[in-house]
Amino acid sequence: MMTGSQCRAARALINLKRAHLAEASDVPERDIEQFEHQLVALPDSAVQAMQQALEHCGAVFINEGSAGVGVQLKFTCSDAQQVEQMEDEGGPAADDKVL
Repeated sequence: MMTGSQCRAARALINLKRAHLAEASDVPERDIEQFEHQLVALPDSAVQAMQQALEHCGAVFINEGSAGVGVQLKFTCSDAQQVEQMEDEGGPAADDKVL
């Protein structure tokens, strides 16, 4: 599960303001701020909603392993929007296999 530090780092990588994350995840902006500064523990459902919103915009979360936890950039939010537009143009849809 995503940590507060990962949330803050992911927002920075994809250049997403807290207000936009709050809107996309339906988690209050103040709760996000406190979570990022490790002042509160949010319900798992809220953390998952934020993580899904960040992943949708191109953040990839790295679980704890030999190198520790982290986050990296998959693609930018504008790239994701362009892909969505292309997918909505019609024709048969296929599974995305983006790594």
